[in-house]
Amino acid sequence: MKKLVFTVAFLSVTAFGFAQTNDFKQDVLKMMEVSGANASQEELIKNQILPMVAEEKRDDLKKEVQTVFGEINSDVADLYMKKFTHDEVKEILKFYESPVGKKMSEVTPEITSESMKAGEKYNMKFQQIIMKYMN
Repeated sequence: MKKLVFTVAFLSVTAFGFAQTNDFKQDVLKMMEVSGANASQEELIKNQILPMVAEEKRDDLKKEVQTVFGEINSDVADLYMKKFTHDEVKEILKFYESPVGKKMSEVTPEITSESMKAGEKYNMKFQQIIMKYMN
């Protein structure tokens, strides 16, 4: 009888802990979505990956690529969970639900794209500097 009570108690605690962890992970995934982090993935799929294949294959390709991005996002969420508490993630979500947070998530992918383009013009300068010291 003691074993049965212990087993039920253990399973209850384990299930409760899993539910909390699952809620935490769902909040982290939501934070990643509302922050605009996932928007760059969609842009990559749309602008870089899909144009490389025939139109009739694009839907299948997109599904497979999105599956891999889902796996990546899950792994990245685990990293966030190591660095932030659930309460901190909830506070971050509050920010992204505010007007300025929404604006931040809207413009972040655009800024990221433009900053990458801006960085490209400096690549040649960096290469020249590096070459100067390699010779």
